[in-house]
Amino acid sequence: MELLVGVNPPREFKSGVSGTVTASSCAVGKAAKSGERLLLVNGSAVVALATQTPLWRDLQLREKGEDVKALSRELKRIGAYKGSVTGVVTRALVDSFNKFMTKAGVASSGVDRQSISASRIVWLPSASVRLGKCLVEVGDEIDAGTVLFASEIQVASARVALLPADISPGQHVLDIEGASIPVDDKGAVLDEEGLAAIAGTASFQAAEVGNGLASIQAHFRLVEPIEVSVVPPAALAAVGGSSATCESLAFSDGVEASGALRNDRRGLATLALPNAPLPQYAATPGLVELLGAPPGIGISLSGTVSQRLGIDQIPARLATREGEVTVTGMFAYPEDGRRPGLGYAAVVPTPAAQTYDECWVRVWPATTANVNLVRLAYSPTADSVNQVPKISQLNPVFATTLDTAFLFWNRPTRMSALACVLIGIAIGFTAVWSRRLELASTLHGGMPKTAV
Repeated sequence: MELLVGVNPPREFKSGVSGTVTASSCAVGKAAKSGERLLLVNGSAVVALATQTPLWRDLQLREKGEDVKALSRELKRIGAYKGSVTGVVTRALVDSFNKFMTKAGVASSGVDRQSISASRIVWLPSASVRLGKCLVEVGDEIDAGTVLFASEIQVASARVALLPADISPGQHVLDIEGASIPVDDKGAVLDEEGLAAIAGTASFQAAEVGNGLASIQAHFRLVEPIEVSVVPPAALAAVGGSSATCESLAFSDGVEASGALRNDRRGLATLALPNAPLPQYAATPGLVELLGAPPGIGISLSGTVSQRLGIDQIPARLATREGEVTVTGMFAYPEDGRRPGLGYAAVVPTPAAQTYDECWVRVWPATTANVNLVRLAYSPTADSVNQVPKISQLNPVFATTLDTAFLFWNRPTRMSALACVLIGIAIGFTAVWSRRLELASTLHGGMPKTAV
């Protein structure tokens, strides 16, 4: 099942000082933590600090602000400050900050005992940030504003792209590379731990990100399995056939493709056309192939719908009321006499082990033997056990058999033999007549017959 993962782009972190990088603790995949030294510039430390409000200025005694309050809270959290959080720069706060910076490795020449300097602080948005890129090395010359490193791509959200229409009630989870991640009734990941688990998977690391989204595969299941009973195969005679049988007809002689179709009836409400939900059909993979759409885990749209929504290439993202879905295919369904229905619709690929309304097969020629194969896919219910399945041609405009005699006698070249004979006679007559005229002219000019 497709899982859509919303991502935040990597965040860049910049230096507030200039000089030569003399040491660095940066490593890809390592966590930069608040209160720890990141690197040395000119032998003096540059320290990471996570505050709710970034420290955007140097602070003097008795200055006030939210940045002061945020700095006090973070210093208190990491154990560098024991005073009150008042939002005012006090002597105790200045002394605690300078003591903390000196302990972290800032040279005494870089510490102002009367104020709090922000130049050697690198602000972090959280207490721990995993590094995705290290952009400076020991020996590099940097300026204030130089990007030192960048974080990894952050997972902001994750949800199932398209939930099954007949989802079983109960708590569900996603299984991804050994991790079981809880989801809500709409298929969205519930907590930060689940998002972190997704971020750590190899499939997410290898996924391509476009428009802030990545797509990976996950197994969607119930936490508590549903109990089922096993019955002998003979007991299933009343429900013989099914969509799986319909799919397997494609391997029969004379059958080019086959698949099952079901009208979901609930429709697909797009944000582009919120008041006009698209007719939505569930289809087995074989039917998607029969329609001429490429195989894929996303939905396929008819040509009319694709044109109406402005989708001219695939894969594409389609915003719906339930969230974004991936469009992986488009198919043509022209108005050439065929039965209406799929000309303006969305087709959702679903497993073959479900119940469907129709079984489609493409055969040529349509002999009685291969047409009757469709009856094998009929699965009667209690309400329809006495009904006879209806077999009809999708497009009655076309013939169902190959009439070779009719095609032969009505071919465009049927008169070509007679035409060739007549043309040959005309050419022969013209040649003989021209030669006789030439001979008569010669004799009339006084030429003896012996010389002709």
